[in-house]
Amino acid sequence: ELAIVTYLQARAHGKPLALLPAVVVGTMPHPFLVYNAERGRISPADLKHRRVGIRAYSVTTATWLRGILQNDHGVDLDSIKWVTFEDPHVAEYQDPATVERAPAGKQLVKMLLDGEIDAGVVGGPDLNEPRLRPVIPDPAALRGVVRATAVDLAGNRTTREINLFTSAALPTESAPAQQVGEFLFSVLKGK
Repeated sequence: ELAIVTYLQARAHGKPLALLPAVVVGTMPHPFLVYNAERGRISPADLKHRRVGIRAYSVTTATWLRGILQNDHGVDLDSIKWVTFEDPHVAEYQDPATVERAPAGKQLVKMLLDGEIDAGVVGGPDLNEPRLRPVIPDPAALRGVVRATAVDLAGNRTTREINLFTSAALPTESAPAQQVGEFLFSVLKGK
């Protein structure tokens, strides 16, 4: 198993990998971008000139969230200072100028709770911290759809909205991810 963004970066740097497109885990990344509610509400628009902690700039969840912030909320990604805690997952990848490394020994959630960063991408048990709230509140309830955009080999862009609540034929939590995967595959096949 290899995260899709890591695979794409490895291929871009000439790594000899082949992709077997199989959705192992699928979930919406929106709830993982959080802020400390004790320090005041933060919306996507409020991230301008703020510091956002992420494991590494190149990880898939952070990449999806940057796309969501830019495409769905109009956020200028270059206006955010991204604070990373680990190296890129492909050695040849270089972080952009808007990325800085957290000081050695620092932890993302602790920095967020202490006010050293304004928001962060967290998962697992860290989401149970009662002071953390999502920057993008309940995205499925707000829209019920995701927009997937694919670019075929000729450079043609295709966008399709996928309703998160009409996946009766695929009654699992990964149904939206599977629908997105099927859509991307159909564009690549030219259908």
